[in-house]
Amino acid sequence: MFDFGNVIFQTELLSAELILLYACPRRRLFWLRLLCSIAAAIVLSGFFPVTTAFSRALGYSLLRFLFLFALSCAAVAVCFRLRPGVLLAQCAMGYAVQHCVYHLFMLFCKLPLGYAFAQALQTYSRYFELLFFAAAYVIVLCTLGRHVARQKYYKHYNKFLNIISSLVVIVCILLSTLSRRESTGYGFTLTASLYSIVCCSLAVFIQYYICNTIRIKEEAAAIVQIDKAEKLRYDSVKSIFEAVGINYHDLKHKIYTMDDKLIADEVQAIKDRLRVVDRLTVTGNEIFDVILTEKTVQYSAQQLSFSFNGNAAFLGFIEEADLASLIGNAVSNAAAAAATVPEPEKRKVSITLEKSGSMVTLVFQNYYAAPLQYRRGELVSSKEVGSPHGLGLKSMRQTAQKYGGDIHLSADGEIFTIGIYLLHP
Repeated sequence: MFDFGNVIFQTELLSAELILLYACPRRRLFWLRLLCSIAAAIVLSGFFPVTTAFSRALGYSLLRFLFLFALSCAAVAVCFRLRPGVLLAQCAMGYAVQHCVYHLFMLFCKLPLGYAFAQALQTYSRYFELLFFAAAYVIVLCTLGRHVARQKYYKHYNKFLNIISSLVVIVCILLSTLSRRESTGYGFTLTASLYSIVCCSLAVFIQYYICNTIRIKEEAAAIVQIDKAEKLRYDSVKSIFEAVGINYHDLKHKIYTMDDKLIADEVQAIKDRLRVVDRLTVTGNEIFDVILTEKTVQYSAQQLSFSFNGNAAFLGFIEEADLASLIGNAVSNAAAAAATVPEPEKRKVSITLEKSGSMVTLVFQNYYAAPLQYRRGELVSSKEVGSPHGLGLKSMRQTAQKYGGDIHLSADGEIFTIGIYLLHP
């Protein structure tokens, strides 16, 4: 016999799961897959036998709801490209959300207003339940759903979450079964519903708290790798420039004394190449000099120029690795954006360093062509738009905060500004 109650439950469960999954990577022909898989799951759920004799039996209820849960997992697995463990974790949280809303509905029906609605719509009680769920799910989507989508929790997962997910589903089933088997009095219903809501809310919080902890640890590890990469790149470039510098002045002197012995075009070509090294900006700090020289050579084909105003000797209090990472990220951000500007005369990066009392201010300014991007209401550097979490900027902010300061991004007209503020000890 076809059971309409299973259909209602499956609809509610799938809707809750999709609220948490909608931002996850999708498979090809997503909408067709979604329509077919959801329809199939809802229809198949109605054929699970529900008889009066067994409906309240604990083992039978456990089997029934595990089957419906597995059916919903299979339906969304057809639509989204997720690892099985991640899919299980997200679907379990969907189950917890559905369970919370169901018990909120039970509580609402005990209130005078809800009771009046339930009595007036007694014939259409299932539709009243769906209407309540729809309203509640809109709120969940605008709060928890958007938060999960922004944080992309599906990227941060470990096997421990599977244990929590399994426990969440089993607890939800047991609480529902036990509440139906026992007294239906007002006091018991209130206690059981509140207990279920608290348990499921805590389960959701713990699950995403763990995901957030994993995300923070992964970001911290990635930032460490970024800092190490910047330091290694600086050391590599420094050694190259040191090797070049050994012979640069002698070579330059010899070339200029051999003008009459070489073909004019060859002399000019050699001088042009040597002029790249001549463009080195002496800032007062070796790390700064090496990074700016590297970027000058790297972007010479794009006619990108750098200007520096100030005395970088004020940055001597910063550890070498921190300074290499801080300056490397800031210069890379500014240069990458300026290089895309169509007008050659605007392909330039201006760097200003000032010291006022104990405050050291380092400002990078550049023209930009791409539209400005915002993430969670904050302006994002153009180089960070393609980065999943803006790790370069996070690395800069952590370094600045390590020295008692911070960074600030702003845009005025065509100019993008990264301001770095540090406290000199």
